[in-house]
Amino acid sequence: MKALITNDDGITSTGLFHSKTVMDTITDTIAVAPVTQQSGAGHSITLLDPLRISEVKLNDGSIGYGISGTPTDCVIMGLFELMDEFPDIIVSGINMGENLSIANLTTSGTLGATFEASKFGIPAIAVSLQLDSEELKLKKGEVQLDFDLCGRLLKKLTKKVLDKGMPENVNILNLNVPLNPDTEKLKVTHLAKNMYTTDIESRIDPSGRKYYWIYGEPICDDLEGTDIHTIRSLHQPSITPLNTNFTSKTDINKWID
Repeated sequence: MKALITNDDGITSTGLFHSKTVMDTITDTIAVAPVTQQSGAGHSITLLDPLRISEVKLNDGSIGYGISGTPTDCVIMGLFELMDEFPDIIVSGINMGENLSIANLTTSGTLGATFEASKFGIPAIAVSLQLDSEELKLKKGEVQLDFDLCGRLLKKLTKKVLDKGMPENVNILNLNVPLNPDTEKLKVTHLAKNMYTTDIESRIDPSGRKYYWIYGEPICDDLEGTDIHTIRSLHQPSITPLNTNFTSKTDINKWID
């Protein structure tokens, strides 16, 4: 069994190394991740610039591969340049910070990598750990967080996927783990609408020109059964099964006519 491990936090991320350590106990693994922070890259692909591969020595002495592009680029480079055959599973994470809601689905680089995996029919798991400080998200290198529950749940899900395959009509399993869980029992959830509010802050640079920051405040609760309610109100691990076929089943022929 083989696994490709990637993320959007970068090849030196503590979360990436922890997921690799877990996956090493189950499969032969290869770590292929961005050289730089790629949060918010979504499912974007690099087409107008060259890509470069750098060998990076990881904490256990093994070699990982840093890609000068997005998480999607990492999956493509892993599959078509660095591996002799497709892996049995792709894991994206452990991401620093939750990946919740419909709005975050297409902006998250963590999930972008799993969307690319699903394009080739490869089972994919996105795994993310809640943070209590956004500053930790952008911190380079080692970050001291408790990844143990993430690791145990990732191992459990991986074994099920490798043994039974993915559930019917499911391409991606989106696993989110609270920072201080009240229980270790997984709750199956559906996506909330929004993870953050949307705001713009305008500022003036030293030359007198305006510039802008897009930002938002976390939405702390949502409807019962959503990933946000489960993580942020129940403090319970959430797993959301995703299908990448976005086509609505609604018959719009009458509407067209």
